[in-house]
Amino acid sequence: MNPWNFNRNLEDKIEIVFNDLVVEPGFCNLSCKYCLSNQMPTWLLEDQPNSITKKLIYSEETELKHQLDSMFKNYNNIFDASILRISGGEIFLVKGIIDFLKAHHENFDVVQIVTNGLLLNEENIKKLKEITNCHLHISLDGHTTGLNNNRVKSHYQQETILKNLENSVKAGFPIEIGAVLSNTNTRNFTEFLDYLLKYNNQIIVFPFPLRGEAKERFHPDRESILEFSKVIENYSKYQNILLPFSYIEEVYKILKEDKRQLRCHIPKTMLQFFNDGNISPCPNGWASSLGNLIKDDSSEIKSKIGRDKIYSLFLQSRPRLSFCKECFTSLDIINLYIEGKISEEELASIPLYSGPRTQARLKYIKNKTYESL
Repeated sequence: MNPWNFNRNLEDKIEIVFNDLVVEPGFCNLSCKYCLSNQMPTWLLEDQPNSITKKLIYSEETELKHQLDSMFKNYNNIFDASILRISGGEIFLVKGIIDFLKAHHENFDVVQIVTNGLLLNEENIKKLKEITNCHLHISLDGHTTGLNNNRVKSHYQQETILKNLENSVKAGFPIEIGAVLSNTNTRNFTEFLDYLLKYNNQIIVFPFPLRGEAKERFHPDRESILEFSKVIENYSKYQNILLPFSYIEEVYKILKEDKRQLRCHIPKTMLQFFNDGNISPCPNGWASSLGNLIKDDSSEIKSKIGRDKIYSLFLQSRPRLSFCKECFTSLDIINLYIEGKISEEELASIPLYSGPRTQARLKYIKNKTYESL
């Protein structure tokens, strides 16, 4: 019995919501204290090329260009996604990556770039404006070096990020702020929201808890978690820069209980692809590889999508795996929608999910999920 049957389009391509593309996950210009890159599995690390110089440049005759072009050629023969989400490492360390996005953006409702914001300078902003469906997700835990201390090392880095955020808003990009709730910012998170109120209706803030090995070291204390309740108490003040109320409630619940109860449907909606060709069934837990887009036969890959035994573990009615029990990210807005905790209208109000193909696919997955109960 198949754990999940993905829909196929008229060209027999597997339909997904997200192509979650990770390019060079180990290369970044920050050293976030709770970064998950040190938890990359051996099946991912073993295929990394040896030449650092070549693989940070997307241009003719580089290994990275060969990788990405080969991977996407095979991807386009097997899959059809409505959203391309691309990240690193820090994605703007890859020279020429915007040229790659320009070549592929028209195949998606949205191209979302996940960045720490340090290299989101005027030159890159100008180039990105040529990608008409480009959205930004900027990782930022606070507006001061104190609140953002687990990410930045200096006042200069902090001010550079804030300046680049300001310029990105002025340029008109739909922007998400991804904020990890840790020991440095949870207690005073409303101060960060107060700062962001100047971007009323121009950004959406996605707070989410820590996960992974660093959680024990950087998890907020009980008093800080209780202070986070002020976000809920003052939701009406911040609602134009926050996700729907049910999302904030769920974040607070997980912070307090330190355990997830919400069912996860994310593996039904997306796959994570790495530039070396590897495929993961979940973007938040690298439990296994479903194959390699560069090396493996397409029929072999198709046979595993939705059918691999890992899906039976990921798609339980309640989280079963240890890393699933502590996991909650910005993508959980999908789970809240499928579980009926937010409406179609609320989902469509979030720019990333406003595209017609994206809405149709999530509605299909929601309906199919309830049919199977």
